[in-house]
Amino acid sequence: MQAPCVDHWTAVLRILKYIKKTPGQGLLYEDKGDTHISCYCDADWAGSPIDRRSTIGFCISIGGNVVSWKSKKQNTVARSSAEAEYRAMTSATCELIWVRDQIHQAGFHVDADTTDRKIQKKVREAQLAQYNYILVVGEEEANTGQKKEMFSPDVFETEMEDRVSVVRILPI
Repeated sequence: MQAPCVDHWTAVLRILKYIKKTPGQGLLYEDKGDTHISCYCDADWAGSPIDRRSTIGFCISIGGNVVSWKSKKQNTVARSSAEAEYRAMTSATCELIWVRDQIHQAGFHVDADTTDRKIQKKVREAQLAQYNYILVVGEEEANTGQKKEMFSPDVFETEMEDRVSVVRILPI
């Protein structure tokens, strides 16, 4: 701080008094020899009965030790549970990138799986769980004007991997 004042000093003293009065409180981090970063996130959909806003939450751990966590009520109302989950995943991903960058700047190496394949599969599974069946529109269907109805997630997964054209997921 460039110009601390009396209020800042009062805040520092208050923090030191709290630390002195609570010597048994704190976080214990164990060295397990593992530097793998893991992140878990979740959201409820319209969990607040008053304003129907969702609550997101996530926790990030390194080697089994939680280093960052958050639980927050979203600012806007999500129109679906998938939208609420996407927002939770976005918030967790932003924090995860920040934590990873801080560790790299400190000169440490961490194991992090940055492949998109797992993320895409999780998103696809979350979307499939919400619908009775879906319509897959690919290059062939777009040219002929006919749509194929897929009733099995396994069929959808193979169609998704074989085609890189437009895929739309529609509820009934």
